[in-house]
Amino acid sequence: MHAAIPLLPPQIQSQLVAGVLFGDTQNKQSKASIKGFPSAKLKTFCASDDGVCNGGLNVNPGHVSYREKGDTEKAAEWLAAKFTS
Repeated sequence: MHAAIPLLPPQIQSQLVAGVLFGDTQNKQSKASIKGFPSAKLKTFCASDDGVCNGGLNVNPGHVSYREKGDTEKAAEWLAAKFTS
């Protein structure tokens, strides 16, 4: 998403309702944002024990724990709210 969204034409970008990232490989570098994409439309889930979110590429158990931690359900609820508001 970090590379794709900025390349979209403005008329397409404006149609994007929301986006969710899990274990974002660029979380530390981008401060949980995507260039040119409104922060209110983006939710990033990065677990404190995720070796990828902290700036490295250490794919560890924390990187694949989002479903177990209930974050996928939280993401679905957040996205649903974005589509109904």
